[in-house]
Amino acid sequence: MGAVEDIIKANLALTEEKKQLWQRLRMHQFAQALQENKPEASPADIGAYYANLCGVPDTTENLCGTEFAYFCTYITELFGWRYPELNAEPEELDSKNRKTAYLQNSFSDKAYGLFSEEIPGMTAEYYPGFAEACEEVYDNRCKYVILPLYTSSDGRLISFQKLIAKYDLKICMTAEINLSDENKMHFALLRKGIAVPVDHEFMDITLVLSEDVPMGRFLSACEALGASTLTMNTIPLAYADETEEFCIHFHTAKADIAALILFFEASQIRYTLNGIYSHIRT
Repeated sequence: MGAVEDIIKANLALTEEKKQLWQRLRMHQFAQALQENKPEASPADIGAYYANLCGVPDTTENLCGTEFAYFCTYITELFGWRYPELNAEPEELDSKNRKTAYLQNSFSDKAYGLFSEEIPGMTAEYYPGFAEACEEVYDNRCKYVILPLYTSSDGRLISFQKLIAKYDLKICMTAEINLSDENKMHFALLRKGIAVPVDHEFMDITLVLSEDVPMGRFLSACEALGASTLTMNTIPLAYADETEEFCIHFHTAKADIAALILFFEASQIRYTLNGIYSHIRT
């Protein structure tokens, strides 16, 4: 492998095709070494090994790109790597508590009706405010909470996004309700923990990128793993002046979820996974 790599490096007029071949050879060499010496490497180990092979520091600036994203796919294919936090029980296996908290009105009632058709055994619990409903899930008295997520006219509803972050809730399903002939609202069913549905369509994350990593490079890497960006909204961070958090809504029906999350973890970006979920169409 080393001799082949030396020959490619020695070519002073590398074509784009040869550059890609060189990259694949280095990925293969590294993956083989990892498989032989450290089959249970952590995401940080994987990022460090890759950076060392490329002769660069293992910083987000160097790892947050398409080449490393492709390598994460290679690693997940070899080892079947799984993100440890994706361990919540699938909905059909958890029958102990299906209580669903929400602020009752005609639109949220319609959303509850759609969600309850998908998850048999749900029961409604009404609360005077959205925060109170979220607390019920946070304190394990209810399994689910229903919140508005965004509207077709106003986009992401930032106040509700902040509630999701405050109570560490995860989106497990969404549904669309008509508010008028011209405006629709998307409601989210949220719970603790993430169970990846077989027919997942979307992923939401919140992200803070350093100035050293262009947003375009990050999104291109996600695209290489099958996650296409649908919307992106900014949320001011209360604890950091002039710093913004990005709320990104991906379409992931064709994405390699394991490789995508490995890429997030190993490249050391500052992110929170808000949900991997399906959408109810009416």
